Amino acid sequence: MDRNLRILLDADALVALFYKNDSNHPRAQKIAREIQNKNISFFTSNLSICEAATVLSQITSQEEACDFIKRMKSGIDILYITQEFYEMGLDYFSSVKRKNTSAFDCINIAILRSYQLSAIFSFDEVYKKEGFKRIGIDS
Repeated sequence: MDRNLRILLDADALVALFYKNDSNHPRAQKIAREIQNKNISFFTSNLSICEAATVLSQITSQEEACDFIKRMKSGIDILYITQEFYEMGLDYFSSVKRKNTSAFDCINIAILRSYQLSAIFSFDEVYKKEGFKRIGIDS
């Protein structure tokens, strides 16, 4: 695996890591073990934290969602969405013609491009389609 990777964590991967009954939990845990102790910088956005917390609140409890937020605030570099990223993401969203496009994913694509991040930890196919490596999934 490449050294000095800079990886963005998507909400679906965060949920899969924290929620044991998620269909991707075993894969997420395996990927996390494989990249543990590597020279990797992890980032996520405040929007991805909010998206994951919302899902966790719906499928577990508000208490667990709040615990997740607390752990994220103290354990990872958070990229705060500025108006510039918001506009870039929505411009990209508007340019996509396929149904079922996630505005959140489009903002993540803007982050990946702007920060020139190496890869994303996500199970969403859109990132592969856009030419980004999904860590632990795409070779």
